[in-house]
Amino acid sequence: CGVLLWAQTNLTHPQLSGAFTNKTFMPPLLLLLVTVAQLHAHLRPEVLGALLACLVLTPPSDSNALTIVELKRQVIDCMALLLTMGDPLPVLSALESWLAAADLSLIRHALQRLLEVAAPPFGDEFATRLMALVQHPRSREAFRGGWTPVVAEFLKHLAQRMPGHSHHP
Repeated sequence: CGVLLWAQTNLTHPQLSGAFTNKTFMPPLLLLLVTVAQLHAHLRPEVLGALLACLVLTPPSDSNALTIVELKRQVIDCMALLLTMGDPLPVLSALESWLAAADLSLIRHALQRLLEVAAPPFGDEFATRLMALVQHPRSREAFRGGWTPVVAEFLKHLAQRMPGHSHHP
C-alpha cells in the first residue's frame, strides 16, 4: 500500500507534476504499479485509478509533447496489462471515460493494445463493452483512414457473433 500511495502521489499531485513528464522516472514507477496489481488483486482498482489519473493529467505547458504522448502510451500499455489480470470491465470503463477528450493517436494505440491482449472467445458483456469503445465516435474519428488489421479482425469476429452491428469506420 505504501508503494501504491507513493506512486499515486508522485504521478498525480500537482506540485510533483514533473514526475509524470520525466522519461527516466516514469517507466519504473509504472512498473511498480503493475507489480502491485499483479501481487495484490485487491489493490487493482487503486492501481487503475492511478493509471487513469495519469492518462487524463494535463502536463505543464512547457512539457515536450512527444515525450508526453510516449509516456501516456506506456500508461495505456499498463492498463492493457491490467485487462489480462482478472476483471477487465473496470479497465474498459476507465478507457471509455477517457475517450471523449483523448488524443486521436492515443485512441488508436489504446484500441490496438486492447485488441492485441484480448483474444476470442469473448464473454458477451466484454464483447459489447469493447465494441462500444471501437464504435465510439472518437474511435471512428481516430481510424477514419481505415481500421488496422487487428481492429478489422476483431470486427470480423464480432460480425459473426453479433449480426446487425455496423463495423465500418
